[in-house]
Amino acid sequence: MSGARTEEERQAGIARLLALQPSSPDVALTITPTVMRPLWTPGEGCRQLVAHAQAICDALGLATAAESGFGGSDGNFTGAMGIPTLDGLGVLGSGIHTLDEHLLVGSLLPRARLLAGLLLQLAVQPDAAQS
Repeated sequence: MSGARTEEERQAGIARLLALQPSSPDVALTITPTVMRPLWTPGEGCRQLVAHAQAICDALGLATAAESGFGGSDGNFTGAMGIPTLDGLGVLGSGIHTLDEHLLVGSLLPRARLLAGLLLQLAVQPDAAQS
């Protein structure tokens, strides 16, 4: 369930969904929970990666918004395993997963510079990503 920060919040949301009833006797409603991404609470290793990314952004003059957000990504899997993980490093845009999805061409080079800086720093200081 998207939007849950704790397992308790997730279970409460699932319970609310499973308790939904159709508003009309002519409507059938079936809710089947499926596989969900694990919850991910960023730890010290993640905070260190954020600090490295922030320093690179500062050096490049890029704005950052390091924050934990709702939703799910592949980072949920590595983060939940305790592997220091950064998410949201892709290009900027909007309309995600819709017919209006697009990227901002002007974000391509700055994001590439950020990723190159992170890779270079982690290659030189591999312990920077250890929790």
